[in-house]
Amino acid sequence: VLFRTFVSFYERGEHSWVAAALQFVVVSLFSGFVGVIVALFSSLLFKLTTLYQHPSLETAMMFIFAYLPYLLAEALDLSGIMAILFGGIVMSHYTHFNLSPTTQMTCQQALRTLAFMAETAIFAYMGLSLPTLHHNFHPGLIACSMGLILLGRALNIFP
Repeated sequence: VLFRTFVSFYERGEHSWVAAALQFVVVSLFSGFVGVIVALFSSLLFKLTTLYQHPSLETAMMFIFAYLPYLLAEALDLSGIMAILFGGIVMSHYTHFNLSPTTQMTCQQALRTLAFMAETAIFAYMGLSLPTLHHNFHPGLIACSMGLILLGRALNIFP
């Protein structure tokens, strides 16, 4: 959200920090609002319908409603990441308990598998792209960082 705000102000040539802060707040609030509204609608839909009789349809609808806040927010030039974050939080509190036990288990396992695969792909990409980067090593920065890491670790372990 903040990056998009700065880019839009840079492209327009404006230099008003108040307008930038206002745009940041408006985009953040409305993005969260989109996520919450979609999540509450999904909760209501799963509660009032008989989708539990068709677990595969219920699972498909759950995935659609999980992705819908992102699509709506991006279509409205808001932050899809913020919308999906708030939508996920609200869906985990309300929608999850309106699903059938079969769908709850299916969605949990499918989402855990997708999260594991996405994490693996990201770290593999980062690891494979590391040798192509041009590195500038600063021994002082490395020594200072290691010293601060060890100090923080010692303060955390030893009361």
